Order: sequence, then C-alpha cells, then structure tokens
Amino acid sequence: MLCSRSADGGATWSRPITVSDVDPIGRCAVAILDSGVVAVCWLEMAENLAHVRVARITSDGEVLPSLTVARTAAGRSSGVPELVASGDTLVVAWRDVSARRVRVARVSW
Repeated sequence: MLCSRSADGGATWSRPITVSDVDPIGRCAVAILDSGVVAVCWLEMAENLAHVRVARITSDGEVLPSLTVARTAAGRSSGVPELVASGDTLVVAWRDVSARRVRVARVSW
C-alpha cells in the first residue's frame, strides 16, 4: 500500500511511500493527528484473516512501525475500517462479521 501527500489542495503530490508491502487488501482510512502526523488504517491478509492495521507517517515521510488493532473476516462484508483522530489518539472502528457488530478501539502512542 502506498501513501502520498499534498500540501496544495491536490495540485501536486509527494513521491509515494510504501506503508505496507506484505499483503494489503486495501480499504484504507486516513486521519491527521494534532501533532501533524498522518495515521493510516487498512486491512491486510495474514494467517487467513484480515488484520486491521494502523501506522503513522511523519511529516518528513518516515513510516513508523505499524500495529495490528484486530482481526476480522477478509470478505467485502467486513467493510472499510474508519479512523478518527482526537488529539494524538486514534479511534478505529471496524465491522466484526462473525459477531455481527461494529467494534471500536482506541490507539495511543
């Protein structure tokens, strides 16, 4: 999965950087923390399940180590994770198909 940044409303873009090259499914969400760090959430295949992953990207393009927030089904029914920043804390929401509910987690660094 690649990520690129624009500082001029989309007229130009930075060189894409690799956030994940393991086995991303996609279905991405992005939020900007108060510190200016960009948080990215996506689904990635591992161990026959989709992992809800989160990473941070600094303003100079450094991808900080990612983490797995949860595991869920890989099918379309699992939807797209949602990501909201509150200060420098993230709230991640995803659909847990097997439990037939939406799950929420708070991520702080």
